[in-house]
Parts: sequence; C-alpha cells; structure tokens
Amino acid sequence: MLKRRFSDHPELINLVKTLDTTVERFATWRWNTLHRATKTLARVEKAIRLYMDSVTSPAELGTRDHGVAKTVFDAGQDATFWNRNRGLKHVIQPLHELSSWLRGCDCHEELLKLKRKQEVICDWKGCRAAGLSDRLRVAKDEMLAIRAKAEGLDTPVETMQLMSKMLGIFGVKFEWVDEPPYTVW
Repeated sequence: MLKRRFSDHPELINLVKTLDTTVERFATWRWNTLHRATKTLARVEKAIRLYMDSVTSPAELGTRDHGVAKTVFDAGQDATFWNRNRGLKHVIQPLHELSSWLRGCDCHEELLKLKRKQEVICDWKGCRAAGLSDRLRVAKDEMLAIRAKAEGLDTPVETMQLMSKMLGIFGVKFEWVDEPPYTVW
C-alpha cells in the first residue's frame, strides 16, 4: 500500500526503495536481532512518517486486522516511538559490534570489516578466546561512554538507568573471562 502510493511520485523513489526490505520478525530476542530491527525501522522511518501524514484512520492501512492496523497507525504517527527507536539503536550498538566480532575470526578481520554480503568461510570463525578479555573491555568502555553522555533514550536518566543495568548484567555474565582456569587456557 505504501509503495503503491509513493510510486506515483517520482521524487519519492528513494523512499520506495527503502520499503523493499521489511523489518525482521522477532523470532528470538537477541542483541543482533534487536539491532537489525531498530536499524531497519530507522531506514524506513521517513517513508512511513510521510505516508502516515496522509492517513486519517487505521482503516486506511489496508489490513483486515483492526488491532494490528490501530497499533501500526498509532506507532507510525508517534514521534516518541521513532525517537525511542533511534535511542535504542544507539545504546545497543556496542553489544551489536561485540556480537559481530565474536562471530568473526582473527585471520579474516579486514575482510569481515568490509561488510560485504559474501560469506567468509573459515574453520577459525567464532574462535576468539585469546582476544575476548580485551574486546570485552572495549565493549564495556563503549557502554560507559554512552552512560556518561546520557544520550539516546527519552531522558538522560532513562539512558543512564538502562546502561547501568546493561553494564551490571554484562559484568556478571563475563566475570569468568579474567579468572582461572579460563586465563590459563
């Protein structure tokens, strides 16, 4: 429906292109999935908000499920929703980068950084034990910097609270990395 409405306006062709891929479903809640969803929503935000400016009721969205239509209608017109999406994308960025790093390998680091669509096949992918402690420190420092700036969510207090919780859980989950026998291994 969105693409059809915009396709009549050549000056909006870039917005039509942003709608070619959809927001992924939340099959499992993982940082990478959350990052992908917030990134995709940020990409299509302008197109959706422009479309929603011309929609006056959920019935115009072209779906039979009134509940879904109302939810989409309300969220699409809500500036707070879009601000929170951008903020959430910002505060989870360090965990997304850590997750990407963990799935990589030291022998193809530069190739993996190019972010090409091609898959790197290596027996050592995911074997990052030697550099894990240092990389966890980098992620922690990035999260501390976000908390110190207190930018991202609706208020500085929300950002600081979320980052404090994330840092606490992060510390507990990875406490073992700098302890024997892992350090000996």
